[in-house]
Amino acid sequence: MTSTYLLVSTLPGMQRKVFERISSLPHVQAETILFGEQIAVQLDPLADAHADPARLASIDGVVEARAYRGDHAWTVRNRLN
Repeated sequence: MTSTYLLVSTLPGMQRKVFERISSLPHVQAETILFGEQIAVQLDPLADAHADPARLASIDGVVEARAYRGDHAWTVRNRLN
């Protein structure tokens, strides 16, 4: 099974709040705060069908979420920020 990985970009100063919100989601298998305003997220491969990257992109403070699964990549932007 292939996991989906996300690179989540946040607004300045919102990284910790977004990280805590992402950490509480049931389909998140692992998450890491990266340099700058970015968070790396691995989604549970068994929950991939129910894990929508657009849902993560809609979290307050998220600018965009870039998703990678196998040889596919796509970007979801938060239109509210």
